[in-house]
Amino acid sequence: MLLEYEEKLTDAFGPVVADLTVAAFVAKPTTRRVTVHYAHRLIAADLDDDKFVNCALWANAHFLVTNDRHFRQLQNLAFPKLTVLIMAGFVTALGLP
Repeated sequence: MLLEYEEKLTDAFGPVVADLTVAAFVAKPTTRRVTVHYAHRLIAADLDDDKFVNCALWANAHFLVTNDRHFRQLQNLAFPKLTVLIMAGFVTALGLP
């Protein structure tokens, strides 16, 4: 997942910002490595997105926050249950203005 973040950040801001941001993620004491023991294949429209779903599930995340429309189909699944929020919904859930 960090490689995808690095790629997107490099495209948007350049390699220096991407490298510094990824290094900051890795250095944070709140960052933890999650091992995925079973990989669900749930996002048929973009299989590359499944890594984010699987990581969220195995990390017991409260939310998966994304504005990517491919993740909307997860709301219709009874199992595995994962709450997907767009950024605005996440801000609201946090009680921020």
